[in-house]
Amino acid sequence: MDTEALRDSFHFGGLFAAGEARLLYTQSDRMIIGGILPDGTALTIDEVKECGTASILDRREIGVLNLGDAADVSVPAETFTLNRDDVLYLDVGSGPISFGSGGKFYIVSTHAHKPLPAKLIKIEDAGSVKMGASETAND
Repeated sequence: MDTEALRDSFHFGGLFAAGEARLLYTQSDRMIIGGILPDGTALTIDEVKECGTASILDRREIGVLNLGDAADVSVPAETFTLNRDDVLYLDVGSGPISFGSGGKFYIVSTHAHKPLPAKLIKIEDAGSVKMGASETAND
C-alpha cells in the first residue's frame, strides 16, 4: 500500500464539528472513534445503532480525552470534570454519556470483557518519559 492508499483506508478526518457528536465504527476491529464538540449545550451519546444495544456502554468501555477547555462528562452515577489533556475511562454498563460545553472530546470505545472502575487521570498525574533532546530532534 502506498501513502495515498493508507490514508484512504485508515485516516478519519472531520471528526470535530461544532454542536455535533461524530462517531465512526470500524468494521475490522469493531472500534468506535469519535469527536464530540458541544456548542453551548451538552451532547449525549446513548444508543448507537452499530452497537446493537440500547446504550453505547451496555457491552463496551470508552476512553475520553479532553482537548478543549475544562468541561464535565457525566454518566447516571457520577460527574467528572476534565481539564485540557485529562483522560477518563468509563466501564461497561455506565449508561448514556453526557459531554458538557467547553470541552472538545476525542473518544475511543471497544468491547469490554469485564467491568472495571471508572477512572479520571489528570494530566499532572500522568507518567511521563523524557526521550531525546531538542538539540538532536528532527526539524
